[in-house]
Amino acid sequence: VNYFPDGGVARLRVYGRVIKDWTREHDSSANVDLLALENGGVPVAVTNSHYGTPFNLIRFGDAEGMYDGWETARNPNRPPVFERGPDGLLVLPGHESCAFALGHPAASIAQVHIDTSHFKGNCPESARVEAASWTSPPASDPGAKPPSPPDSAWSPLIPRTRLTPHTRHDFPVASTALTGPVTHLRLTIFPDGGVARLRAFGRPALPAPATGTAAAAPAAAATKRKTNADGDSATPAKRR
Repeated sequence: VNYFPDGGVARLRVYGRVIKDWTREHDSSANVDLLALENGGVPVAVTNSHYGTPFNLIRFGDAEGMYDGWETARNPNRPPVFERGPDGLLVLPGHESCAFALGHPAASIAQVHIDTSHFKGNCPESARVEAASWTSPPASDPGAKPPSPPDSAWSPLIPRTRLTPHTRHDFPVASTALTGPVTHLRLTIFPDGGVARLRAFGRPALPAPATGTAAAAPAAAATKRKTNADGDSATPAKRR
């Protein structure tokens, strides 16, 4: 920022998307929240954000209040009397959802956290999470919002499950039916309400380390250079 000739500025904002070099910054054996905003996660679709944006779901740290989460408007078509289905969950008139692109494709998802902290009278009755392995078509505008996968691309990750108000729910994930790395997640709530945070812990899909002679050659060359520099294994000088 250059001032002409001087003065002050209150704030500077630069809008874009986080792109991390996971090959340098991550231990491949550790799980990380690949959905987090600071790791490059970004919302790509939402059906309703009347009281709060889905960006709040993937923000750093815990939510400070209901205003710091994703909350939808109430569904006006609720029946006067609720009934339970065969699965024990309420038969509801609809649902709301939001979809995200992960900050980096995941080789696996180990655990998902759905946090309803602060949402006591307006917590969703239940929720489900789906995953997709999908590559978006090239965008003509690099600054355009990333597209969301079509409905046919989504596969169940966590089935519809009852939620408890003002609670962090930890769901272990055994496996997915996807054939490729997970690139997107979609949270669906029934019928509406608010969620404070959504986390998806897994391992980034990273290239396998080089092995064999191709990898051994640089290491051997580096060792030879070091020993020659130290004089431990250098060729002895001829006697005169």
